Order: sequence, then structure tokens, then C-alpha cells
Amino acid sequence: MSAYADMALIAPNHVEAGTGRLLFTETAAEQSAVSGKYWCDEGDVIYSKIRPALRKTVVAPFDCLCSADMYPLKGVGSLSNEYLFWYLLSEPFSDFAVQESQRVAMPKLNRETLADAAIPLPSVEEQLEIVEFLKRKTASVDSLAEHTGGHISRLREYRSSLISAAVTGQLDIDSYAPECA
Repeated sequence: MSAYADMALIAPNHVEAGTGRLLFTETAAEQSAVSGKYWCDEGDVIYSKIRPALRKTVVAPFDCLCSADMYPLKGVGSLSNEYLFWYLLSEPFSDFAVQESQRVAMPKLNRETLADAAIPLPSVEEQLEIVEFLKRKTASVDSLAEHTGGHISRLREYRSSLISAAVTGQLDIDSYAPECA
């Protein structure tokens, strides 16, 4: 068994599309991983090179491995990892990645093309401000979406039970007073 078998191995299926969230982790052994893997330091940006339209990128929460379908990235020079992470989730980068990946049979972004991506590079201070702004605002949006999602889920359940009750005769539709309009 490999010396790395007990390390977490992050693959595209562990990352939520478009959000930068790590959904769960598994060790290399749990995944029966046999293909090539890359070392990632805590704080590295991990980007899925396959199907770039899904925008699967995450910041490594600890030292780990990533699958051969992902690239471990580090900001160079004055480019911070956190700013790089947010840029990889952005529409401009996604548009670039999708356009470039469509040149091959299986949509994927190779290292050379990824290295050619033009990344706007504000000052380190501005990057920090942008990162902090995005953390605050996306947390607020995520909280609202979670709250709203619960309502949507309950409304869908209500809709389904309403249909079932109406078509099975368990509901008198002539005297029905809607609970929500």
C-alpha cells in the first residue's frame, strides 16, 4: 500500500460546481485510486481541468492529494491564492476556459492553456479587499439561498401532495381553499 493511501484525495466529484465548496473527502485508499495524483499544500487552489463549465475549484483545507483530473495551483508573485480561487470561479475565466476546452473531444483545459489565461492583477491590498468582500457577500447569499431552499422544498412537497390528493379524490376541489396563493 502506498505511503499516501491514508491521505485525503480530492477529485472533481468532491467539489460542488460553481461554489468552491468541498462536499466531502475520501482517502486515496477509500477511492481505490491508482492513477496519477498531485500533492497539494494547505491553501493551494485545486482546479478541475475536466468540464470547465462546471467551475469546480476549491482551496485545499489541509495538505492532501488531488486527482490527475485536477491541477494544484499556487499564486505566483503578488497573486494571492485566495484571489486566484475567486477568479477561477468568475464568469470571465469560465468563458475563457469553456471556449478553450471546446477544441478537444472531451472538454478539458490543459496546463499550457491555463497558464495563458489573462488574470487581472490588482494590488495585494485590493486583492485582500476583494477576497474579504466576496467572502462576506457570498456567505450572505448562501445563507439566504439555504433559507429559501427550505421554503422551496416545502412548497414542492406541498405541490406534490396537492396533486396526489386531487387526483385520488382525497380533496374536494369545489370547496378547496388554498393554503398559499
